[in-house]
Amino acid sequence: MNLLGINLFYSILLFISPLTVYSYNVIPYNETEPGLEVYKVFSYRDETAVILLIKPINESCVEPRIDLRILHPNGTIDSAKVDYPIPEYNFCLGPNGFYWFDITRSLPKFLLVLYADIVSASYYVLVITRTGYVISNTPVAPISIINGSIYADGYLMSHTSEEYGFIFANYETETAVMWKYYNKPDDKGNISLINEGKHYLQNPFNYYFIFPALDGNFGIIIANSTDINIKPEPNKFINPSKFTSKVYVSFIKPVMNSVDGPYLIYQSTIPHFEVDFFCDTAFTGIGNMCILTFNRAEDKNTTEYMTVLFQTSGSVFDMRKLFVDKEIIGVNSLFQGGYLITTHDDQNKTIEGIILDDNGKYNGTWSYPPDLNVSNSFGTAAFRNGTLFLVTFENEMTWKVISTPLPKFFSDDYGYENPNIKSTYPLISSSIPLSITNINITYHLSVTISTNNVSIYQYNNNDDLPILRQSVSGDSLYFSYSSSDKKTINIKVLQSTFNQPNSNYYIVVNDNVVRDWTSNNPLIGVERNRWKFNTSK
Repeated sequence: MNLLGINLFYSILLFISPLTVYSYNVIPYNETEPGLEVYKVFSYRDETAVILLIKPINESCVEPRIDLRILHPNGTIDSAKVDYPIPEYNFCLGPNGFYWFDITRSLPKFLLVLYADIVSASYYVLVITRTGYVISNTPVAPISIINGSIYADGYLMSHTSEEYGFIFANYETETAVMWKYYNKPDDKGNISLINEGKHYLQNPFNYYFIFPALDGNFGIIIANSTDINIKPEPNKFINPSKFTSKVYVSFIKPVMNSVDGPYLIYQSTIPHFEVDFFCDTAFTGIGNMCILTFNRAEDKNTTEYMTVLFQTSGSVFDMRKLFVDKEIIGVNSLFQGGYLITTHDDQNKTIEGIILDDNGKYNGTWSYPPDLNVSNSFGTAAFRNGTLFLVTFENEMTWKVISTPLPKFFSDDYGYENPNIKSTYPLISSSIPLSITNINITYHLSVTISTNNVSIYQYNNNDDLPILRQSVSGDSLYFSYSSSDKKTINIKVLQSTFNQPNSNYYIVVNDNVVRDWTSNNPLIGVERNRWKFNTSK
């Protein structure tokens, strides 16, 4: 459906309240059958989005198919299906209340579909294109048998950086979470196991949450708390030395084959709390943030929230109560800075977004009207250019994409997709003399040099693989500061690195090449095909 050719279907709406003007774009799409629901929404760097739709059969199962809708940058929408015989039992709810199948994006251009096969007692991952074409099918892990029953609760978490792969996790036993880390798929869909490990739980089937962290790592959050169903005794003294709720974070470092932690990031002596959480890593800040949710045994209809900000060392540097009167259903770090907290009022079918800055402080709401009505199924995602979009059904046959700009907490990143970088030599899209022997990066803040690599590649404009010309680690003598304020780092390169005339190059800066000077927290790097330039003739 080409929406650009039908101007009536593309609109810009202005919602005016006495104090605020809300501006957003709307793109509708008409389906050919009723009963579909939005299940997941994924955004990509090229400003393409993929929407996964499902069609419920009953309260437990959906139709055994994977329907995709591809939203292109020009506003057109295409439909696609995954043509692969995934066993039908994958489309029914498992013991944890989720479907056995799972789907996630794999940057820069793929989707990963996880499913279980009882016959081979294995999980498999399909690598597919965004248009549903199956490239490969690879077994990734055995299915767990717990207490004599199949426990298919595995799920995938891909990294937010296209330099890294994805992690698969599931309960191996009641008190052990097994994880396996795979490299990102190559152009033929090949994936390989890089590392694996286990994370042990204090109580059977403790809830855990995995989120991508900097430097190709993954954070795993675990909460240990007293049984919320035990009736509290009235007027009972609270022992201030007896902690009844604790939240821990560990950082899985699959490339380094290590795990840091567990680190205690929250504890409470108040009994009969059930603690849940949503977590993410800051793009522009100096750490990570979790939203902790607390439910009391004596009043399960009352939920309280708290933000906890912490570094990769486990050091907590901010904690505050969050005053929200609706259910929080998600927290997402925003590339333009800050965090988006999404709240939902199930009774009134409305949704609202709260913006926090990098320090976890309230900064306002998103640009949709307050109490925006949504259907029973909806999804949100954001592009790196700062555009937020919401996908929700309008009626049985029509759904719509509602997009709006998000606030920016930093100045232009000048094309590096790294808000910490002010400038470089060479500049993006510049032409440099042959055989230069120094490159440099200037940051907006003072940094300390860390250990990871800066790598220089030569490439051409066809599909040939890039050629690695040189890679330099931060702990080598090739790195130095070239300014007294420690905002500019200089990197020596070999005279032979840029010795090909009229050639194209790009430089990859890994996460944790530098750290914030004040907090010692690692900073994000520059991914491939961003810092590009060429040599002169």
